[in-house]
This record gives sequence, structure tokens and C-alpha cells, in this order.
Amino acid sequence: SKAGFLARLAAIGSGVPVIYSPHCFSFHDGVSPLIANFLAVLERFAARYLTTRIITVADGEQTLARRFRVGFPKLFVTIHSGIDPASYDKPVDKVAQRAFLKLSKNARLVGAVGRLGKQKAPLDFIQMAAFVHTQMPHVHFVWAGSGPLEETARKLSEELGIAEVCHFIGEYKDIPSLLGAMDCFVLPSLWEGFPIVLLEAMAAGTPIVATDIPGNDEAVSSGSNGWLVSPGDPSALAEKVLSLLNDLEQASLFTHSSRERVRQEFTRAKMLASIQSVYQEVVNE
Repeated sequence: SKAGFLARLAAIGSGVPVIYSPHCFSFHDGVSPLIANFLAVLERFAARYLTTRIITVADGEQTLARRFRVGFPKLFVTIHSGIDPASYDKPVDKVAQRAFLKLSKNARLVGAVGRLGKQKAPLDFIQMAAFVHTQMPHVHFVWAGSGPLEETARKLSEELGIAEVCHFIGEYKDIPSLLGAMDCFVLPSLWEGFPIVLLEAMAAGTPIVATDIPGNDEAVSSGSNGWLVSPGDPSALAEKVLSLLNDLEQASLFTHSSRERVRQEFTRAKMLASIQSVYQEVVNE
């Protein structure tokens, strides 16, 4: 949002149409009301005077903008992010992925991918893991990514007595293979724009448990291709993770539904065609 505001200021007088895509407005849930309202004033000014079109990556962004009186309906268009599903069709060597983590080839694996920061709620993930561990002590948990809360998350896993089944692997290059090797993917975020990692997990055929927040709820339809639970509720995350680990038929149904949905709705080709259409429309105007 800071870059978006400064870039729009820099464009003043250039005569160049300005298209802005925030990928989660800075006044999202979790920001203090005072700061959120101050940032909304800046976004309101920039939307009215400095912006030709705003591309939101989810309808939830438009809802948030309306709540803070940013822009007007004709200024907005939603274009969901997209991926290339073919990149996730290759066979996955699940044994090799488990060997990398020093696990047995039959170990159950629950994982997350993302920055270890407040937004992604990694401490909720660790607490969820502790709940699952009491019911299924042989399940392992992996987090791919780094961030400021890594050390805190490690210490929490030690305090909860699950350090031996929690694996923090930092930046990981082969995310498609890692996702494909998981028995369940968890995204405990507190806020999102429209997370690409959910589309990646869907394309990889990994059953999903995520938080019921704007953005997530446009990729995952709870009960159809995954489960959504309230944010900030590790026990609810654990309940749905356990249900998928224990119900392979349900997990398989979610897998099939997710793959079909990505191919129909969230491809890179569809995203690029929609963006090109907006650009052409703006130029024609």
C-alpha cells in the first residue's frame, strides 16, 4: 500500500492512466482502528484523485474498501490470481520428501507454507499441532518459510512437548512436491488478499483446512473442497485436520474438487486475459 500510494503520487501530471492492485489493503483486520482509519484516508484520496482503476484480487477486498469508503463501484474490478495447474501434475515422490525430513515412508504429514509472521499465525499452527498430537502422536508437522516468529514458534513447540514432530525447513524451492507429499495443508492466516498458496495446495491435490477470512473463502468452499474455521481458533483447526486424517474418502473428494476448481476458475491464462482486458479498456477510454 505504501508503494502504491507513492507511485500514484509520482504519476501526477504524467497523463498516464494508473491501475492499482493492492493485494490486501493496509487497513485490513488486525490493524489498530486509529492506524486503519488514517491509512484509509490516504487510500480514499488516492482512489478519488489519482487512480483510473483498482484491480482487487478478491471480492473481499472490495467489501473492505466499501467499509472504509474507499473509491466507488465503477472504479473496481476483481481478478482472482491464477497459477499454471500443469506445474502440479507431475508425480510426487512422497518417500523422498519424507526422507528429507528424516521421517519413515509411512509417516502422516501436515504442513503449512508461508512467512513466519503475525499474518500467517504460525503460533496457532503449533497449538493446532499440539491438539492433533494428543490424538495422533505419530503425525508430523512441517512449516516451509522463514520470518520473525520462527524462534518463538520453535520455543512454543518445545514448551508443548512436540518439538520432535515439528519441522521448520525455511525457504524451500520445490513447493509443488512438498505440497503433494502432505496429507493435509493448513493455512491459519488472520488476514489475506487472495493467497496463491491455497491455489497451489488445491492444484497439488492436498486436502485443505484454512481460516474463514476474506480471500480464503473465495478459493475454498467449506465442505466442498476443504474446511474453513474461525481465525484464531487452534482447536477448531485441529478438529478439522483430524477429521481429514481419519476420513480418507472425504479427503479424496476434497482433492478432486480442488483440482477441478483450479482448472476452471484460477488459471494463470484466465488471470492474464482478464488483466489485459482491463488495460485495453482503460487505454480505449
